[in-house]
Amino acid sequence: MSSKPRFTTFLVTMPLLAAGLAPAQTIGVPHCNEYSINGVPGVPCAHKFLTPITTLSVSCEAPFQLVGFYFSSCPCSPCTMPLPPNACGTPLSACFGSNQSVDIPYVSPCFIAGCQYVLAVPDGIHGLATLRVVLPNLPIPAAGFATQAVILDPLGPLAVTQAYTVH
Repeated sequence: MSSKPRFTTFLVTMPLLAAGLAPAQTIGVPHCNEYSINGVPGVPCAHKFLTPITTLSVSCEAPFQLVGFYFSSCPCSPCTMPLPPNACGTPLSACFGSNQSVDIPYVSPCFIAGCQYVLAVPDGIHGLATLRVVLPNLPIPAAGFATQAVILDPLGPLAVTQAYTVH
């Protein structure tokens, strides 16, 4: 039996295996680490289109948690930096076995273009942090830029939300 068919099978399946091992992003879970833009949550690294007045919201585990909204000068990049797992039920990703990662680029040529911290207010037994942004009439790069939020919990590890590329 020739080894050529096995080699051909290997060449065909390698890209499929590599795609399966590609790093995944942090997944948003309601009342844990769910980030929505204009009231609509989305899948990690999805493209979102901003309006002149944009509302950013994070649904978190408890009221009075501090939530930081971060913005990068570049589009979303999965698994830029893996973080220790959070304990609030976020599914594991392919990012080095953790369930969360920084998915916004922050090293040259990219940089953190801004951040704003908001205290989560009570939303039933959970918390909701909302940031209303009035966008200046400035051009946004065609590739867009990334945004992701961080939830600081004084009683446990931090949790990050899913990231988005916004235009």
